[in-house]
Amino acid sequence: MSTFLLIKILAKNASKIKLIDSPGDRKIHNNAIPVIGGPSIFIAFVLFSFYYIYIEYSNYIRLSELIYLSISTAIIFSIGIYDDFKGLSTYKKIIF
Repeated sequence: MSTFLLIKILAKNASKIKLIDSPGDRKIHNNAIPVIGGPSIFIAFVLFSFYYIYIEYSNYIRLSELIYLSISTAIIFSIGIYDDFKGLSTYKKIIF
């Protein structure tokens, strides 16, 4: 639900915060479109993680596991953002 709400909020403000993807050689779309799916999922994940750590922390998952998951998610998100704006070759995406 939080991802859905974030998509709605970011869609309205995508051009203001420069989250727009323009058509190009590697693109299949003909018009500029907002690139808000990844950021919405990432923000929702981070918010849930903080909620879980500070409010609902239980013995079912160790804090270190959640930290490792958060770091790996941040790395994947960063690569995705870099690819959206600068472009990465397929080979480089596979390596990461």
